[in-house]
Amino acid sequence: MAPILRKYFLSLSLRSHLLLVTALLTLPAIMLIIHFGLHERNEAIQKGIEETRNLAYGIASDQQNLTNAAQQLVTVLSQLPQVKQHNKGAVDKILADVLKLNPQFANIVITDKNGDVWASALPTSIKFSLKNMRTYQNALMTHRFSSGEYVVGKISTKQTIGFGYPIIDSKGSVGDVIALNINFQHFNELLRQSGLPAGAIFTIYDHNGIVIDSNQNPELTGKKAPEDILLKIVNGPVSESYIDPGMSGQKQIISFQKLRLKDEQFPYLSISVSIPLKSTLERADYELYHSVALLSPFLLISIILTFIIGKYSFANRISKMEEAAKSFANGNFNIGISDYVAGGELGKLGRSLEEMAGKLDAREQELRKSEEEYRFLADNSADIIWRLGNDYRINYINPADEKLRGFTRDEVIGQPLANLMHPENVSLLLERQSHRIAQENAGIKTGLSRYEMPLICKDGSTIWGEVLSSPIRDENGDIIGYHGVARDISERKKADEERETLITELTEALANLKTMSGLLPICSSCKKIRDDKGYWNQVEIFISDHSDVLFSHSICPECAKKVYQELESDQQT
Repeated sequence: MAPILRKYFLSLSLRSHLLLVTALLTLPAIMLIIHFGLHERNEAIQKGIEETRNLAYGIASDQQNLTNAAQQLVTVLSQLPQVKQHNKGAVDKILADVLKLNPQFANIVITDKNGDVWASALPTSIKFSLKNMRTYQNALMTHRFSSGEYVVGKISTKQTIGFGYPIIDSKGSVGDVIALNINFQHFNELLRQSGLPAGAIFTIYDHNGIVIDSNQNPELTGKKAPEDILLKIVNGPVSESYIDPGMSGQKQIISFQKLRLKDEQFPYLSISVSIPLKSTLERADYELYHSVALLSPFLLISIILTFIIGKYSFANRISKMEEAAKSFANGNFNIGISDYVAGGELGKLGRSLEEMAGKLDAREQELRKSEEEYRFLADNSADIIWRLGNDYRINYINPADEKLRGFTRDEVIGQPLANLMHPENVSLLLERQSHRIAQENAGIKTGLSRYEMPLICKDGSTIWGEVLSSPIRDENGDIIGYHGVARDISERKKADEERETLITELTEALANLKTMSGLLPICSSCKKIRDDKGYWNQVEIFISDHSDVLFSHSICPECAKKVYQELESDQQT
């Protein structure tokens, strides 16, 4: 992955790199703004959590105070003689006066030991019983101040929760129960007067998760809470705070607080307070957006300046060097670029390019001269200069081949080497090449090889050639072709053959001479020699017939003296 990213990064234009550098330079400022923005958001969330927690705690405290006041009230009422005497008229009046002074309560009633109501703060003409109500049952069972559940008052018709207090007789039994209900409408009015945060929602549940009161969602009153709320009521901690969509579907900061009477296992009230997360983060988001908005013009100006500086300081100058490089590639080295890119590192690079161009021009001229000299030597060489590819096809041949064998260059280039050889020599070439490959595979680097072979001419004749062959290797040392020279040695071959013939003939003559010296029968008188057929021949005639020796006749001094003496005697006679 890293090589791919590096390749992609290096393929970007210079302007892109400059913009990237600008972005990297501004990145710390952006990161700081984002960091502080996120910090502000976290601070706002923590502040919202603290606010909902305090609000939930405040509502719980008010409810606890109200519960404590109710407990004190019913405790006092239980000691009144009128209550103990069941003086209904007097008790109703007392209860009515107490309710008028304490609007936080919805109603106060007293039942007998059977749960039948015999006194009420609110006037009523109907008779009813609290026998099946949790308020009565808990007080009767526990013999102490007990919590009730969500109910709709039979007389007040208000949605409320009640508390019951047992009146113990002299025998320790419950004689009567005082039941008191909370007036949540009055409680809501007090909360509104105290100033709730904008968008704040509080909801109060009884021990069964029934909504008793909700300031923003009164239609939920009397309905059962969602399953997650029920789990929190039963198993959750006494207080907690969290972020959740809530019943509205939008994310809310929620704090949860429970109220429990002493010695009761389950909370009689659970209070949920929430405020919208969006409104909590509005200020922090505004600060973040404001900071980004302040930075944006500077970032835009930086990008524009980077683009302009990059264009005139880098891109245009590099474009000139790129044009010069293309001219260099086309062989034009006489382009001055230092005037266009003068100054700075690019100016140094421009001067370096000009110096390099000068050196390349000189080297090109030397190379061209060397190539011309090589071509002159190759074109005018009496020897055939050739080159083969790895497929043994000819890819270069000099003009000497046409002079010696008659084939034009176009007739030879691309032809397999085997097509230009006698069939009997092809197998010899393959054998020699197999030997070379075996040596290469064994780790032995082969080099120059020399051999003689007949070369086919265009007219069908043959000339003898002495071939020098050497492998061409790549940068890894592997053979990728062959090159060499072939020299016409036909005259030398002819001279060698004539020399061999002469040597053979002389050898045979010497052999014949040795035979005559060993077997010649000669006359002891006339000195004639007898041949194999029995004829007697003069010595000179026999030797001339059996060798290349020719005789010239002369006379030795002794014979001359003898002959001349004979001649002189004849004349005197």
